Amino acid sequence: MWFATSLEKEEGRILTFTVSFFGNSDYEFDYRLQQPLPFNSKALAGLAVAVDAWRSRICVIDIEGALHIGGLVHLGEQFLFPERQDLSELSIRVFGPGILTVKYCGHQVLAYQRGRRARLASHIHDSGGWTRTDALNALSFTRPRINSESLTEDLGYRNSLFRIARAMLNQRHGGTLLIVPDGIPWDERVSVRRYAPTGSVPLVKQANALTKAYVDWRGKLLETPVPEKPSNTNSSFISEDLARFSFPYALEWLAQLTATDGMTVVRKDFTILDFGVFFGTQENERDRTQVIVIDPYSDETDFKAKALECIGGARHQSAAVTCRHLKGAHAIVVSQDGNLSSMTWDSEKNAVVVNRHLELLLDV
Repeated sequence: MWFATSLEKEEGRILTFTVSFFGNSDYEFDYRLQQPLPFNSKALAGLAVAVDAWRSRICVIDIEGALHIGGLVHLGEQFLFPERQDLSELSIRVFGPGILTVKYCGHQVLAYQRGRRARLASHIHDSGGWTRTDALNALSFTRPRINSESLTEDLGYRNSLFRIARAMLNQRHGGTLLIVPDGIPWDERVSVRRYAPTGSVPLVKQANALTKAYVDWRGKLLETPVPEKPSNTNSSFISEDLARFSFPYALEWLAQLTATDGMTVVRKDFTILDFGVFFGTQENERDRTQVIVIDPYSDETDFKAKALECIGGARHQSAAVTCRHLKGAHAIVVSQDGNLSSMTWDSEKNAVVVNRHLELLLDV
């Protein structure tokens, strides 16, 4: 049923939706249908355009041995937080034609993409399969360090990249974000700069500092005994600036810049250096960039270096060549058809490591 519905379009739009199956037919849904609908592709397609695949669920119940659509559940805002609220019921989320994930009790049990299943870990110590943590590591090319201060910093960086990647995918346009280390002469390899700023742009970095300052202020306020006569002076911190420029919204603004042709270049603290940038990618035929492709939907395990062309079109190839020449940089690349990749140069392997199809493992 879900597969047939995923292939349909509603007024030219690709359908995305989430269906949850409830064993209790008397469950009190947020929006209970007076007359349950038959569980078929026509009814699903009609409802899919009215609900958000991440914030809401189309609820399916059993009535006298047959499945019916009984109502809708709304889970509220999900994109502002690293972890989403989820249901314990079996849920199927459709991302597009023949693309879905299956969850049970919040645990992803299947990631499927047009006839291919991802190699998911069956338990936490299963080294033969992928977990969401593996996908986050592949997205950011970081593994959280041990001490608590560094751990907080690493997790914050990974979650920020996750938000950016999600926003890039939601644009349905494609784009490239290039993160470069401090001090690297990245601009020496630029061939075209259409929107070059007069200087680096710290808006996203400043939004992060403002949001952290608010969190610290709120924590101290909660620890302070409430006075008998409360004052309104402290509430001034919750200002229009925070509402307009909170960190998650600033990250979405950064993601929007990647929709232009070329690359958006930032430092690791998300200071914006340029966008719409094209790098010189011409290579010597005797010394061409090689890539190692890691794909959770592939059974390949030897991960041998391959020709650059195997990773896709011009957007992916130019990002790989740029990562080769800008050592320490890494790129997040989103294609128009909704595939999420990350890449960086590996000097030991003498190739660019490319992690592909991270979108379903992250359930973005």
